[in-house]
Parts: sequence; C-alpha cells; structure tokens
Amino acid sequence: MLTLSDVRLRRGPQVLVDAANCSIFRGEKVGIVGRNGCGKSTLLALIRGDLAPDAGEYRASPGLATAAVAQELPETGATLVDYIRGGDLELATLEGQIDEAQHEVTASDAPRSPAPLPSDGTRLATLHAEYDRLGGYAARSRAAQLAAGLGFAPDDLEQPVRQFSGGLQMRANLARALMRRSDVLLLDEPTNHLDLDAVLWLESWLKSYAGTLLLVSHDRALLRGACDRFLLVAERSDIESRLADPDTYAGRDAPDQRSLSARHGELSREISSLEERWLEIASALEAAG
Repeated sequence: MLTLSDVRLRRGPQVLVDAANCSIFRGEKVGIVGRNGCGKSTLLALIRGDLAPDAGEYRASPGLATAAVAQELPETGATLVDYIRGGDLELATLEGQIDEAQHEVTASDAPRSPAPLPSDGTRLATLHAEYDRLGGYAARSRAAQLAAGLGFAPDDLEQPVRQFSGGLQMRANLARALMRRSDVLLLDEPTNHLDLDAVLWLESWLKSYAGTLLLVSHDRALLRGACDRFLLVAERSDIESRLADPDTYAGRDAPDQRSLSARHGELSREISSLEERWLEIASALEAAG
C-alpha cells in the first residue's frame, strides 16, 4: 500500500533519513517515533505528497484518499458545524452536483422553457439516492459528535469558527480531518491543543478508524492505545519497524502530555484545597476579632 525503497530525506543540507525501507499495509495503525528533529514530520510530508524523496522511491497504491490536519488557522465565515461538515469532500462534491441538477430541473419548469428532459429528474433522483447512501442526511450529526468529542459545547456549533481562539480553531481543523472519508489518516502531534478528556476520546476514535493510521505523538499512552506497530526514525539513519512498547525508544527529550495533563489536574486540586483552607482561616480570624 505504502512503500519506501532506499529513501533519503533532507532538510536543506542535513540528511534526516537515509536508505529507508519499509512497507505499510492497508488498515495498519502505525506510530512514528523518534527524537525531535529526526524527520518524523518530514516523513509525513512525503506521504502527503508535499515533497519528493531526495533519493530512492516512494510508492502508494493509486486512488488513495489521504486526510491530514491543516496547520493554518481557517479563514472562513462558516459556522463550526458547517466547517467540520465540509471535511467530507465526497458529500461536498455531491451536494454541488445536486444543486446543479436541481437548478436544471427548476429552469426547465420555467414559463416558455423547453419541455424538461426525462433525464433531469432521473439524474436528480440518482444523486439523492447516492447522498442517502453516503449518509448525507446524518452528516451534521456526525460533525456535531466530532465537535463534542474534541471539547466543544453544543452552543459552539453555530458560532463562526474564526471567532474561536487559535487552539480551538486547531481542534476544529482536527475534527474536519476526522470528518473526511479517508483510506490514510496522517496525524502529527494531534494532542497539542487537547485537554485530557479530548485525548481519551481521540484515542477511542482512532481505535475504531477503519483506514491506515500514521501517528506522530509524544503522548506514549496514545501511541500504545491507538497503534499496533511502530516505526523508529533514527537521525541520519534508516527507519526501523518494531512491534514493541514505544516507551523503550520514544524520544525522551519531550514529556508525555498525558502525564503533564494529569499533573496539571493534581496541581489545580491542590491550589483549590489551599484556597479553601485560606478562606477558613480568614473567616476564623475575622470571627475572633
């Protein structure tokens, strides 16, 4: 499905990956690990088609639909739910065809217009049947579920996506990528803007994803939970495939986000407890005075 043969990748003059050979098969969940700057994101860029190898060959099965999270903040006036829903490119294309066919039928019914062609109504009915088959009438509900899983409130759905903070807009980008019907899903540090509840939800979603997953993350708990194989990208070396726990070779120059989230929760509870204790002491002093 995805094959690297003696691939070399550079960043400027620096060789990141050299003589890499590996194959990734349909339906595999693959974690890509290694130290910062070793070439993990560059490898994803190769698979996205954003760059070509400096040497060797990269091959992918024809016709693969690849989904990835946009790194730019969305410049759109669309509401959150419509922005996420727009990630389903097949439905978006089909909706355009339905609008076009509906316009043709409406125009043919206008006064002094030629008699409507029998094919107009037939084509429209066929498109609506395909829309139903693709779950178009449930698309809004699917988009709302993705938004809820990533921490948005129900009232957020009708808000313009550009009004949210940068972090929340990146969550919307992630939801839009998950909305797409894809054969390959590429995720590069998807938990950067997520809280712990959203990370746990994402892990569950990825487990049920039917396509091929390539995941770069410093969250080793997410890697363990969502992936069944790991590719170790060693600096200026090849790519090694391992069926092992990522704790044994993940880049330890970055902390595990889930550990940080848990520690943040502990500190928040400690601060709240201290604040409550201080209020009790202040009340007692005031009563004594």
